Amino acid sequence: MMLYIRSPQDVRIAWGGLMRTRGVTVWEAAALACKEATYMPVFNQSDREVVPYDGKSNAPIVIAKGGFSGLFPDSSFNSYQLALNTSLPNTVLWCDVHLTKDDIAFVHPKVKKTYLVNGVAMEGWFSKDLTLNDLRNVTLSPTLYLEPHTSVVTDARKAGLEIYASEFANDAHFAYNYSYDPIAEYLSFINDTELSVDGVLSDFPITPSAAIDCFSHTNETTYEQVLVISNNGASGVYPGCTELSYIQAVEDGADIIDCNVQVTSDQVPICLSSIDLLSGTTVLQVPPFSSRTSTVPEIQTAAGIFTFNFKWDEIQKVSPEISNPLYNYRLLRNPAYKNAGKFWSLSQFLNYAKGKSLVGVMLKIECKF
Repeated sequence: MMLYIRSPQDVRIAWGGLMRTRGVTVWEAAALACKEATYMPVFNQSDREVVPYDGKSNAPIVIAKGGFSGLFPDSSFNSYQLALNTSLPNTVLWCDVHLTKDDIAFVHPKVKKTYLVNGVAMEGWFSKDLTLNDLRNVTLSPTLYLEPHTSVVTDARKAGLEIYASEFANDAHFAYNYSYDPIAEYLSFINDTELSVDGVLSDFPITPSAAIDCFSHTNETTYEQVLVISNNGASGVYPGCTELSYIQAVEDGADIIDCNVQVTSDQVPICLSSIDLLSGTTVLQVPPFSSRTSTVPEIQTAAGIFTFNFKWDEIQKVSPEISNPLYNYRLLRNPAYKNAGKFWSLSQFLNYAKGKSLVGVMLKIECKF
C-alpha cells in the first residue's frame, strides 16, 4: 500500500504524488488532462489539526484514479463521468500528471527540504530524498498476509500532514486478511485510529464511497434492523462449525449463529456442515478412519464417510478443513488457518450462545427418507 502525504493549506491541483508536464506548465497540463478536476491543497505547512475520521466529521476523501478507471480507460471522459455519477459528492478526480525529471514527486514527513518547483521555491517532502520503503505503510508478506503497519501515518499526523492511501482495486489479489472483501480493505484505512487516512485513491471509487457512507463506524450509527445470520459460523475465515468460526461470527456482529445438527453413533448431537465427513474435515488423512467409507443411496449417490459411523470422541480426533468453493480458480480462504479450531457438540454451541448478546440461534436438521 502506497501513501501520499500532503500539508493541508495552499491550494493546488490534486496531484499528491504524480504529475507529468511534457513541456508545459503544471496548470496547462492539468487543464489538458482533466478540465473538470477538483482542486485540493498540497505541501504547505498548516496549523489546522489533522485528526482521524470518527464517523461523524473529517470523513476520508475518495479520490477517483483517472475517474472510474476500473471500468473505463484511465482519464477518459466516460471514466470521469461515471466516477462523478456513482461516488460521494465530494469525490476528487485524479489527473496523472508528473512534475519532476524522474517522474516522481511524493512527499514524506521525515525529510523536509526546499526545491525550486516551476521556478518557485517550495518547502516540502520529496521522493528524491527517500527510498521506496520510506513511502510504504503496509506491505504483504510472501504468504499474502499483511505485515504489521509502520509508523508513517502517526508520524505524518504529528507533523500536521494529511495522508492518502492508494493501490486499491476490486479485481486485484487481496491480502487474505480481508477475505476478498474490498469494503473490508477500505475500512481498515478508515476505522482504525492508528491507520486512519484522510483519503483513498481508487480505480473503483464507488466502493470506497460505500465504505465511508454506509459501513464505517457502524457501531456508532443507528440503522434499520436487518438480521445477520452466520453460515456455519464465519466459515469464510475459519473452518465451518468450529469454535473459532462461531466466535468470529459473533465478533463480526452476527445476530444469529447457526448449527447444522448431525448425530454420532453414540447419540451425541454435534455441529457439522455435512453428515459426510469427506466435506469439511481431514478424515481421509487419518488412517484408522479413512477406510470407513460406505454408500447410502437415501443420503447421496456417492460413497461417503458418515458421522453416524463414528463416536463423538473419534470425530474430535479429526481436524476441520476450511471450505474453498473457488479452489479451481486459485482463490483460497485464509490458508494459514485452513485446519484451525475444534468441532463443537450441540450442547457446547448452545452454552456459548447463551452468554452472548444474540437475537437467537438457528438449528438446521435435515431429514432424508
